[in-house]
Amino acid sequence: MTQVALMGLWYAAVNYSGEGAFSTYAHHTCNGFCLNYIRDRGDIVRKPAAEFFKLPLQVTAELPAQIGIETRTPLALLIEAEQAKELTEDVEDLLGQLTLPEQIVFEMTYAAELSRDEIARRLGLSAFQVKSIEMSARVKLRISA
Repeated sequence: MTQVALMGLWYAAVNYSGEGAFSTYAHHTCNGFCLNYIRDRGDIVRKPAAEFFKLPLQVTAELPAQIGIETRTPLALLIEAEQAKELTEDVEDLLGQLTLPEQIVFEMTYAAELSRDEIARRLGLSAFQVKSIEMSARVKLRISA
């Protein structure tokens, strides 16, 4: 695939007309080369999805043991759920010790999985300010934990 992309880059360099940014032209040309390569070498007749998901094992009560999964009783599942609830309460207590800006940045970073730049854009701050707030929150959580 790398060779195909390099062929696309070479083609872009040879045929670039000077209009627009070269990087944009090269990106689209390489992308087109890669997509055409995948299209041209794919199966002409697609296999039914069911063939991809056939189980080699019979689904029986022994299946978990056959594939190496331990089964848990309903009581064990209930205990795990209670432990998860306690852990959630502990995390909420820790997050309650943070200031409001720290809570917002922490939630946007870890719950919403946004980048620092995106958080900064949404909050009207610089990326450095977001990093500073995030680091102070981490320090507080380490001390409290």
